[in-house]
Amino acid sequence: MTDVLTLADIPDLSDWRLAPLWTLEQAALLWAGINPAFSTFEDIRQEHPRKQARAKIALQAFSGGIVLRTLPAHELYLRDAGGWANCVSQKTAIFSMNDIEPKDTTVMQDVLIGWASKERVLSLRQTIQAEERARQEAAKAEAEKQEMRALPYCVVPEFATPEFETACVAVRDFWNRQTAGVTPPKALIVQEFIRDTFKKITGVEPTQAAIRRIDSLTRPPSFKNQ
Repeated sequence: MTDVLTLADIPDLSDWRLAPLWTLEQAALLWAGINPAFSTFEDIRQEHPRKQARAKIALQAFSGGIVLRTLPAHELYLRDAGGWANCVSQKTAIFSMNDIEPKDTTVMQDVLIGWASKERVLSLRQTIQAEERARQEAAKAEAEKQEMRALPYCVVPEFATPEFETACVAVRDFWNRQTAGVTPPKALIVQEFIRDTFKKITGVEPTQAAIRRIDSLTRPPSFKNQ
């Protein structure tokens, strides 16, 4: 079983938005991309290991929030010494996470979602979405790097050289798009493009000397002194 999950591996759980109250067990399963309509904690062994892990972690996170009283429970059920679950007041009861009965304890859906967002308790769906965005951005960056490698006379250095990277972008996105024999934009416009590009790459305002160096390096001979 591969460890890589995609959004296609997460079922449509949107119907659970119709339920204003969730038990802790249901909430933890939902956070793991498991439909509580068909599964409980007793049979999640058949699920993907990442789903099993996320369900257990989510349950501990929610239970911890209730113990710390940052997550309000709608109805809090604690197990007594005999194993029976009793409804108690979250404000006055003294208890630990192991005392909470997740099958009976309920939370309001909107309260839980708001708490999870504030505490950065991500669902498995949110994690997978972030992973897929990261892969897409990495693929885009690699494609841009390969495009830079394809530029004439362009050797990509092993170490970060912001002026070189800015120069390659200027050649690719500015000068390669100019028509031969046509008067190019004024130097101020070209240098403003270089300044903006350098700042996007480094987050730092370039010096005028750096801008002039890049402009001189990238400007084609046919456009010199124009």
